[in-house]
Amino acid sequence: MYAFDKLPEALRLLRHRAGLRQNELAERARVTKPMMSAYETGTKRPTTETLDKILDALGEDVTGLGQALRSVQRASERMELSNNGSEADPLDLGRDRLEARQALEEIGEGVERFMRSMSRVIETVER
Repeated sequence: MYAFDKLPEALRLLRHRAGLRQNELAERARVTKPMMSAYETGTKRPTTETLDKILDALGEDVTGLGQALRSVQRASERMELSNNGSEADPLDLGRDRLEARQALEEIGEGVERFMRSMSRVIETVER
C-alpha cells in the first residue's frame, strides 16, 4: 500500500491531537475550509507546499506525519483482521490499550497547548 493512501486519516488524527476544528486549521494553514475538508476526505491531495503549511499550523513536522500515517495504517490493518473474523492476539490487545492511552495523553497535551495559547490571546486582548 502506498504510504500516503492514509494521508486524509493522518491529517484528521493530527488535527484532533492538536485540538483544532477543521476551520481553525484551515485558517492557520491559509487554505480554504472546503480545501481542508477535501484533504481530510481524500477527494483532493495537498501539494507539498500546502502540506508543509498544514504541518506548520499543526506544530508538526514530517516525522510527526510519518508517525500518524503508521498509526492509521496499523489501526486499518487491525480493523481488517477483526472484520475477517480472525481472533485478536492478546499481545495486540495490550498494544491497542497502550496506543489508546498514548493517544489520550496526546489529546490531553493538545488541549493543554490550546488552553495555554488561548490564555496568551486573552492576556494580549486585555492589555
